[in-house]
Amino acid sequence: MIQLISQLRGYFYINPFLALSFAITIFSFVGVPPLVGFFAKQMVLSAALDSGYVFLSLVAILTSVIGGVYYLNVVKEIFFYKPEYKLNSILKDRKLISYIYNRDNLLVRNLEFKYNNIMMTSPISITISSITLLILLFIFMNKEWLSMGTINLLFFLCAKGHYFAHNLLMLLNINRISNPSGKDAYLTNSRHHLFSMYNLLSGTRLSIASVKNSLKCTKYNTLFSSITPVQMSGYSTFYHNNIHPISPWFISGYSDAEGCFKVSLQKNPNGKYYVRPSFQIKVHSRDNLLLMRIKHYFGDIGKIYLTNDDSKFVVRSLDEILKIISHFDNYPLITQKKGDFILFKEIILKVVKGKHLSAKGLQEIVNIRASINLGLSDSLKTVFPNTVPVDRPLIKDISTPNPDWMAGFVSGEGCFLVQIAKYGKGKLDGVSLSFKVSQHLRDELLLRSFISFFGCGLFNYHHGKSKSAGSGVFIVRKFSDISDKILPFFKDHTVEGVKREDYEDWLRVAELITCKAHLTEEGLDKIRKIKSGMNTLR
Repeated sequence: MIQLISQLRGYFYINPFLALSFAITIFSFVGVPPLVGFFAKQMVLSAALDSGYVFLSLVAILTSVIGGVYYLNVVKEIFFYKPEYKLNSILKDRKLISYIYNRDNLLVRNLEFKYNNIMMTSPISITISSITLLILLFIFMNKEWLSMGTINLLFFLCAKGHYFAHNLLMLLNINRISNPSGKDAYLTNSRHHLFSMYNLLSGTRLSIASVKNSLKCTKYNTLFSSITPVQMSGYSTFYHNNIHPISPWFISGYSDAEGCFKVSLQKNPNGKYYVRPSFQIKVHSRDNLLLMRIKHYFGDIGKIYLTNDDSKFVVRSLDEILKIISHFDNYPLITQKKGDFILFKEIILKVVKGKHLSAKGLQEIVNIRASINLGLSDSLKTVFPNTVPVDRPLIKDISTPNPDWMAGFVSGEGCFLVQIAKYGKGKLDGVSLSFKVSQHLRDELLLRSFISFFGCGLFNYHHGKSKSAGSGVFIVRKFSDISDKILPFFKDHTVEGVKREDYEDWLRVAELITCKAHLTEEGLDKIRKIKSGMNTLR
């Protein structure tokens, strides 16, 4: 057994193949390109430099160089010296023979000890050979091996119940990755089978692509077959490890649905009140990755707070809030939430000018704050009894500015439903689809404008015709409208976040209906199974 570096001297002349394998492994440890160790160090150092850890990066480079000297010393011992092994004089004239017998106690062969039987132990030899094989394979298939290594790690973490690993795994669950050159890189079957296994174990379904291939339908083949896995599966796609850019109009639409402009008035230790403005988007924790994309769009400002139930993107720094204001100035909101934004912007401008530092300026801010969202709390009304709420702006321009705004708004407020009606014993159940967007009645005109935007649908008050319900709904039920207008629109302007999964399931049911599969018991069973995992049942 080899225990010292000096025992490797001249090992190339004893076992050249294992010596070469060992050398490749060492060069990878040193970080010689194009071996995997080089790329590993490059990624670590790039991440450190991007995060501003310049000093630590220099220390890492220095220690890597020092370590490389010791690694290369091992290579020198193996290749640049002759072996100096000497046989113990006691064993020189001895003949040692080992006998190997089978289960029937019959002699199979014998082994005779020889002078050149000096070698590494089997475990070390196997380890070195395996590492060398992986290093060589990485040279020829680096992207695939990196991808497989990442996915296997995420798969292991998912098995351990790591929620964030589950999100990332679903994020990467695409059968085809498009790069900026327009070419498609198809993943190996092993990765596809890994996702199939994960989906099976976690109770989720495969992407729409796998269902699409199993359907035999020609009537709407042009529409449905043109929806690629990139458009339909996962939460987003990655281009060269960067988050795929998100449309600014999508962010405005999503903010119209889920965003909130807040101005808190808090007391400091001296007993004086100070102004603390913030912008936030609060969603279900399953939409955390979408918030990461939005955060990335704004230049990675703000913070994301994740709990088991919800995820919240919050921007509090005044400089960062000014970036938020600049975005909504260029890509304006159109719901009545824009009134909150206008008042919020007025407060921010007063804070920038320092008016909040005087009693008069603070009262002016409180007057504006009283007209934002739900107004002042009872405790603040007591502290600021002279408050006179300003008039809240009424938003009249409600025309949809861009299709991506609609995609963002539907990603927050839309709903894709599958209804199954029982027609009695001996009859097949009826299946119907509906697309809904709900909103407070103060945005009734906006919901009504969707009828002309989509060219279909109607407006209803929730729970009948009573306005006391406080909300309304834009709804499309007619299947021809859904297949000819709604589906083509969201094919070009995709829904994002966890609602995208509901849309994919909804699309699967639409395909089954198009192919008349809902008229068979087998098709109904497929639809029931899909419906059982949609929306709140997911």
